[in-house]
Amino acid sequence: QITGRWTQPVQLPQGLKPTPTEQFIGSGHSSGIKVSNNTTLFPFYTGGKAYAFKYNISSDMWTRSNGVIGGEGQIAQLNTTHLYFNIRNNNRNIEENLRFGSFSTDFGRTWSLSKQNSLMEPIGGCEGSTIDSNETLLYSGVVEPTIRSHLVLKTSKDGHTWKYKTTLI
Repeated sequence: QITGRWTQPVQLPQGLKPTPTEQFIGSGHSSGIKVSNNTTLFPFYTGGKAYAFKYNISSDMWTRSNGVIGGEGQIAQLNTTHLYFNIRNNNRNIEENLRFGSFSTDFGRTWSLSKQNSLMEPIGGCEGSTIDSNETLLYSGVVEPTIRSHLVLKTSKDGHTWKYKTTLI
């Protein structure tokens, strides 16, 4: 219950805790998102995969989505039925270091196979920011794969095609 102060911490249910091979849970520096079915999703990563913790306010239940390739990420609601998961690429051995994108049509319970999109990822990875506004995704991230000196803003209506808007120096 939100009363202007934090509640006492609670222990994660067993099914949400990392397995011995996953070793840890990381959230990056993204935030949760409340989606249109009264569920809150919190992106996290562990063991080389990205997941979402799903909290249903009505039933006071926590669940964990399926995992998709990638690291830390952000979830945005593309429209009333589609969510987009923009995910860091932790693979440092590929020619084009691009971020991953994944979609959900069941409010984050399951995610599609993550695929590289056209958003640049610096070698070694870096958090990109993705938010939704009026059924448009807004992304900010780096311009160059080897240096973190310029910030680009791009938009998308579908999570597949990204249009350049501006670069900040």
